[in-house]
Amino acid sequence: MHRDWKAQVQPPNVRSANIFCIVEPLAGRRLTFASADRKRPAYVRALQKIAARYPQAKRIHLVQDNLNTHSL
Repeated sequence: MHRDWKAQVQPPNVRSANIFCIVEPLAGRRLTFASADRKRPAYVRALQKIAARYPQAKRIHLVQDNLNTHSL
């Protein structure tokens, strides 16, 4: 296969995005939003969105994978 196949297939201005998907399976709820990158500020915004959804909660149990930005 030709080495520059991506350059031939994708237009030069195409950018990627990161999509956060936060689910609460027992309640049947989900929250999704996109960010331009996968850096810590975007992850902090995701946590803030979770906290804003449950303002009266004393504790929120969070299960996440081991992506490097998930360690503050």
